[in-house]
Amino acid sequence: MVWLVTTYEGGLRCRAVHGPSGATLVTDAANCGACAARCATGAACVAGACECPAGQQVCAGACVDVSSSRAHCGACGNACAAGLGCANG
Repeated sequence: MVWLVTTYEGGLRCRAVHGPSGATLVTDAANCGACAARCATGAACVAGACECPAGQQVCAGACVDVSSSRAHCGACGNACAAGLGCANG
């Protein structure tokens, strides 16, 4: 797909040549800061930058609470041993 960047009164907008128009670069999670720049799962596009909810960080392409995630306990990729849970990272 080919993207065009156009200007409008509030900023910049991406438009697919053969698709829908109207994706703004400051709020669209599929076009955050640049055309086709997708935010991680669970993240929002705020002022052109992807942000996870408070207390979460991006691990393996998704926003994760590392204080309670068994797969990312305390840090991305730090998995808990079988049968153990994650408490406070």
